[in-house]
Amino acid sequence: LVGNTLYQLLFVFGINHTTADNASLMLATVPAWVALIGTLAGVERVEPRGWLGVGLSLAGIVLIIVGSNRQVEFHFGGATLWGDVLMLGATWCWSAYTLLSRPLMRHYPSLTVTSFSTVVGAIPLLLIATPSLVAVDWPAVPVTAWLAVMASGTFGIALAYVFWNYGVSRLGSARTSLYSNLTPPIALITAWVWLGETLTLQQVLGGVLALAGVVLAR
Repeated sequence: LVGNTLYQLLFVFGINHTTADNASLMLATVPAWVALIGTLAGVERVEPRGWLGVGLSLAGIVLIIVGSNRQVEFHFGGATLWGDVLMLGATWCWSAYTLLSRPLMRHYPSLTVTSFSTVVGAIPLLLIATPSLVAVDWPAVPVTAWLAVMASGTFGIALAYVFWNYGVSRLGSARTSLYSNLTPPIALITAWVWLGETLTLQQVLGGVLALAGVVLAR
């Protein structure tokens, strides 16, 4: 319910009411929250190198965002306050899910935990989404949309959750969470190779810092 229902709802509605830059930066704090909550709860032991890795990774994400060739929008509060609060809640939910799932995977395979938690979390989502699903003109939905949904569900949800939980079971919550900050650097490289976008020096430096943070903490 925390990792599949609440997180998904808070993320979707949060990103709809705030800027993409705000959302990206707040999601990049997940490793810090996991390390902090895990340390306070006594379930994680983060060494100084680990905290330095978290800091470097977060600094790298900031450089990637501010180094883009577009106008960056950091406007916390005001018109985006509701979205910012929801996104903060999403980061806490994902952090809690990462920490709460680790004890389960000491007794059960990561695939079992992922499958069970996904099914349980999907039931409330389906109930909440029923009015919207009924209103959809299904015959008008193009094939490309169905393919996009299938790809998102298969790779962005199913496989991603399996890989994530497997990492938590082997590496621990804090170190696994830091890998989420490799998403922006990988997205940059993908956009450069696939879409022909131009990378700035700040973004390249940010990618290097994010990678260095993961390596240091690892």
